[in-house]
Amino acid sequence: MVKTFTRLLLLDVVTLTSAFFAHQKGLFETVIEHDVSYISSVIVLLYVGMSVFAANLAKKLDSKTLPLSADDSLFFEKKLDFSWFVSSHFFNLGLMGTIIGFCYSMGASLNPGADANKIVLDLKTGTSTLMFTTLFGLVASVLLQIQTYIIQYKVK
Repeated sequence: MVKTFTRLLLLDVVTLTSAFFAHQKGLFETVIEHDVSYISSVIVLLYVGMSVFAANLAKKLDSKTLPLSADDSLFFEKKLDFSWFVSSHFFNLGLMGTIIGFCYSMGASLNPGADANKIVLDLKTGTSTLMFTTLFGLVASVLLQIQTYIIQYKVK
């Protein structure tokens, strides 16, 4: 029988391999350069922390015998509720970055005396911010939801 921790480890290996290839193509450098809100970086750091949290939870779950006692079940349900909460807020962080990027892109165009080059540059930077934060928020949300579901499947 495949352990819960092993399933999470497999998902993390696939995620890290994808991140490696994205780094080779310069994605992370581009994001750091163009995301004026830095929300994408915050999302990545929170995702790494929550992946460690999920791995520790899976390790604890694998050490328990099934069926779980009422106390153990309550413990895991509370931890899973926290994980679901964080995964839904990755999406919200991405949307917040979208709004910040949209505001940044429209900021220079609202100034009647603004230079056309400044308007285009701000539009480009704002659009990059809103796209990257939305992408990172969605990906982190889906990946953490998969991790949480893997653990919850074993608990129930």
